[in-house]
Amino acid sequence: MAGAQVVIDLANSPSFEDKAVLEFFETSGRNLLAAEAAAGVRHHVALSIVGTDRSPDNGYFRAKVAQEKLIETSGKLERKRYQEGFTEEVAKVRIKRKRTN
Repeated sequence: MAGAQVVIDLANSPSFEDKAVLEFFETSGRNLLAAEAAAGVRHHVALSIVGTDRSPDNGYFRAKVAQEKLIETSGKLERKRYQEGFTEEVAKVRIKRKRTN
């Protein structure tokens, strides 16, 4: 990260089980923010999902909210980019890829 001004965080958990996804975003977030601090990175851009804060019963969304809070409390000039329908787009890509193979 040496020399970087901005980190674009597209991290995603390999598991969607409530405990595992929360642990992933908390651990990866802390590690990434520590590496950014050591390298002097000034900005952190994270991809999130519209409405995560309005769905507390969803473990994945709770984990994304925890990730956002880590970034907010880091003191970085943070930006969040929200994606609507992200999972639908991924599904379309997978279907298209299957058809071309």
